[in-house]
Amino acid sequence: MTDYYAFSSIDTAIDKTKLLLWPFNRSIWLRIALISLFLGGFSSFNPFQFKTGPQDMPFSAFGSEVFLNELPLFLIIVAIIILIALIFTYISNVFQFLFVDCLSKKEFAIRKYFRENMGRGARLFGFEILIGLLFSAILAVIIVLMFGGITDTFTAPNFGFIISMFLAIFLLCIPFGIILLFTIDFVVPIMLKEQCGVLEGWKKCWKVLQKDLWQTIIYLIMRIILAIVTSILMLIVIMIAALILAIPFFIAGLIAVGLLGEGVFGTALIILIIIYLICLIPIALIISVPFITFLKHYTLDVLGNMEEKYIMLQ
Repeated sequence: MTDYYAFSSIDTAIDKTKLLLWPFNRSIWLRIALISLFLGGFSSFNPFQFKTGPQDMPFSAFGSEVFLNELPLFLIIVAIIILIALIFTYISNVFQFLFVDCLSKKEFAIRKYFRENMGRGARLFGFEILIGLLFSAILAVIIVLMFGGITDTFTAPNFGFIISMFLAIFLLCIPFGIILLFTIDFVVPIMLKEQCGVLEGWKKCWKVLQKDLWQTIIYLIMRIILAIVTSILMLIVIMIAALILAIPFFIAGLIAVGLLGEGVFGTALIILIIIYLICLIPIALIISVPFITFLKHYTLDVLGNMEEKYIMLQ
């Protein structure tokens, strides 16, 4: 019977995660929590709510003049947001290499490995930008072709059209998502091992993936399942921690209202929420540590099993 590495590596990854994180070492946990921050180790609900309507459109008869007056400020804000997002993405790419270095060498020297991987992070960043531009271009073509069938510009697209458009976007996301997944899981450690660039790393990765297509397919399926399961488990633990943490803040709010009166309730509530979130974020990052460590151990172990020369973990 074929030994599928996607299955056997689960137990190995759990054992390696236990050995690394237990007994509890505050230094290692805090460093991995920092890594988790830049790798997106935990997720939050989207706080932004968009509502559209005739009165909200910037070029409506009433609001066009105001919008044009505020346009320079609006563009500056958008540019700043994009710049921050790009910087964060670059740092995140450097941390992808840094995390592999830390686990493979069992040395959590953040500054040392960050400096060593700045060039690789830049190459990975450029690759992701190109992939993103290609995805956007194909998506734009699909949208133009689909909307090109609508001859009456005053007629809203029907439900079937909207479903077809979202289905087309979803199908387009699948290959790009798979490319990015294998880039992070396999190409990044190959680049470290071979001291090569992204394209050369992908050539070597493609040879590994082609050696046994069933191993690759089973891994891809299990990788997605494990990502979903670990995300759900992590979210449950974070929610429990958030509820426990909320108890003293709720009591503090009641005391504040009792002592200072209802007139300060709004101000006190805002202050307590801000402090609560400041306390919750590091707790959530700490909770994410075993989950992201397990997943990275898992991907590295599978890669080492699929190609012996890419063994990163001892």
